[in-house]
Amino acid sequence: MPIVHATLTLGPFATNTYVLVCEATRDTALIDVGFEPEAVAALLHERRLTPRLLLNTHAHYDHVCGVRMLQDELGGEFWLHPGDRRLLDHLAEQGAASGCRRPARPRWCTTWPMASASRSATRRSRSSTPPGTRPAA
Repeated sequence: MPIVHATLTLGPFATNTYVLVCEATRDTALIDVGFEPEAVAALLHERRLTPRLLLNTHAHYDHVCGVRMLQDELGGEFWLHPGDRRLLDHLAEQGAASGCRRPARPRWCTTWPMASASRSATRRSRSSTPPGTRPAA
Protein backbone atom coordinates (compact mmCIF):
# COMPACT_ATOMS: atom_id res chain seq x y z
CA MET A 1 0.00 0.00 0.00
CA PRO A 2 1.44 3.39 -0.95
CA ILE A 3 2.13 5.89 1.79
CA VAL A 4 1.54 9.55 0.98
CA HIS A 5 3.47 12.09 3.00
CA ALA A 6 3.71 15.80 3.56
CA THR A 7 6.37 17.77 5.39
CA LEU A 8 5.62 21.01 7.18
CA THR A 9 8.50 23.12 8.48
CA LEU A 10 7.11 25.15 11.36
CA GLY A 11 7.97 27.50 14.18
CA PRO A 12 10.99 29.55 15.21
CA PHE A 13 13.28 26.51 15.16
CA ALA A 14 12.08 25.36 11.69
CA THR A 15 11.03 21.99 13.10
CA ASN A 16 9.77 19.43 10.59
CA THR A 17 6.37 17.86 11.17
CA TYR A 18 5.57 14.85 8.99
CA VAL A 19 2.12 13.66 7.93
CA LEU A 20 1.96 10.05 6.73
CA VAL A 21 -1.22 8.68 5.16
CA CYS A 22 -1.96 5.18 3.93
CA GLU A 23 -3.79 5.67 0.61
CA ALA A 24 -5.81 2.47 1.01
CA THR A 25 -7.05 2.92 4.60
CA ARG A 26 -6.56 6.70 5.08
CA ASP A 27 -4.95 5.87 8.45
CA THR A 28 -2.87 8.91 9.36
CA ALA A 29 0.22 9.28 11.52
CA LEU A 30 1.82 12.57 12.52
CA ILE A 31 5.46 12.77 13.52
CA ASP A 32 6.80 15.57 15.73
CA VAL A 33 3.88 17.96 16.15
CA GLY A 34 5.65 20.92 17.66
CA PHE A 35 5.01 24.55 16.85
CA GLU A 36 1.97 25.73 14.92
CA PRO A 37 -0.35 22.77 15.50
CA GLU A 38 -3.06 24.93 13.93
CA ALA A 39 -1.28 24.62 10.56
CA VAL A 40 -1.16 20.84 10.95
CA ALA A 41 -4.86 20.74 11.90
CA ALA A 42 -5.74 22.92 8.89
CA LEU A 43 -3.95 20.51 6.54
CA LEU A 44 -5.74 17.55 8.11
CA HIS A 45 -9.14 19.27 7.84
CA GLU A 46 -8.44 20.24 4.22
CA ARG A 47 -7.59 16.64 3.31
CA ARG A 48 -10.34 15.20 5.56
CA LEU A 49 -7.87 13.20 7.65
CA THR A 50 -8.03 12.15 11.28
CA PRO A 51 -4.77 11.31 13.04
CA ARG A 52 -4.58 7.84 14.46
CA LEU A 53 -1.02 8.07 15.79
CA LEU A 54 0.96 11.04 17.12
CA LEU A 55 4.56 9.84 17.09
CA ASN A 56 7.59 11.64 18.42
CA THR A 57 11.23 11.12 17.58
CA HIS A 58 12.11 12.62 20.97
CA ALA A 59 10.58 14.87 23.63
CA HIS A 60 12.27 18.22 23.01
CA TYR A 61 9.85 21.11 23.36
CA ASP A 62 9.86 22.00 19.65
CA HIS A 63 8.80 18.44 18.77
CA VAL A 64 6.06 17.96 21.40
CA CYS A 65 4.49 21.31 22.31
CA GLY A 66 1.60 20.98 19.81
CA VAL A 67 0.54 17.42 20.60
CA ARG A 68 -2.10 18.28 23.22
CA MET A 69 -3.85 20.81 21.00
CA LEU A 70 -4.17 18.22 18.23
CA GLN A 71 -5.35 15.57 20.69
CA ASP A 72 -8.04 17.95 21.94
CA GLU A 73 -9.19 18.90 18.45
CA LEU A 74 -8.71 15.73 16.40
CA GLY A 75 -7.69 12.84 18.66
CA GLY A 76 -4.80 10.47 18.12
CA GLU A 77 -2.71 8.25 20.35
CA PHE A 78 0.60 9.78 21.46
CA TRP A 79 3.66 7.50 21.32
CA LEU A 80 7.10 8.24 22.72
CA HIS A 81 10.23 6.20 23.42
CA PRO A 82 10.36 5.39 27.15
CA GLY A 83 13.84 6.90 27.42
CA ASP A 84 12.33 10.32 26.70
CA ARG A 85 9.68 10.30 29.44
CA ARG A 86 11.89 12.43 31.70
CA LEU A 87 12.20 15.07 29.00
CA LEU A 88 8.42 15.06 28.59
CA ASP A 89 8.03 15.48 32.36
CA HIS A 90 10.00 18.75 32.06
CA LEU A 91 8.25 20.16 29.01
CA ALA A 92 7.29 23.42 30.76
CA GLU A 93 10.89 24.03 31.85
CA GLN A 94 12.12 23.37 28.30
CA GLY A 95 9.69 25.96 26.96
CA ALA A 96 10.63 28.51 29.59
CA ALA A 97 14.34 28.05 28.82
CA SER A 98 13.59 28.86 25.17
CA GLY A 99 11.32 31.79 26.01
CA CYS A 100 8.28 29.87 24.72
CA ARG A 101 4.77 29.48 26.13
CA ARG A 102 3.93 26.82 28.66
CA PRO A 103 2.30 23.99 26.68
CA ALA A 104 -0.39 21.66 27.91
CA ARG A 105 1.04 18.22 28.47
CA PRO A 106 -0.23 15.49 26.08
CA ARG A 107 -3.33 13.72 27.44
CA TRP A 108 -1.69 10.31 27.49
CA CYS A 109 1.51 8.76 26.39
CA THR A 110 2.10 5.23 25.18
CA THR A 111 5.61 3.87 25.23
CA TRP A 112 6.87 0.74 23.59
CA PRO A 113 8.60 -1.93 25.67
CA MET A 114 12.11 -0.95 26.64
CA ALA A 115 13.33 -4.50 26.00
CA SER A 116 12.56 -4.28 22.28
CA ALA A 117 14.20 -0.85 22.08
CA SER A 118 17.30 -2.24 23.81
CA ARG A 119 17.51 -5.17 21.39
CA SER A 120 17.30 -2.77 18.43
CA ALA A 121 20.05 -0.59 19.88
CA THR A 122 22.19 -3.67 20.51
CA ARG A 123 21.71 -4.90 16.94
CA ARG A 124 22.67 -1.48 15.59
CA SER A 125 25.72 -1.18 17.81
CA ARG A 126 27.15 -4.54 16.71
CA SER A 127 27.78 -3.23 13.21
CA SER A 128 30.07 -0.27 12.69
CA THR A 129 28.95 -0.05 9.06
CA PRO A 130 25.69 1.83 8.49
CA PRO A 131 22.95 -0.14 6.70
CA GLY A 132 23.12 0.16 2.92
CA THR A 133 26.85 0.85 2.83
CA ARG A 134 29.90 -1.33 2.47
CA PRO A 135 33.18 -1.02 4.32
CA ALA A 136 36.09 0.37 2.34
CA ALA A 137 38.10 -2.35 0.60
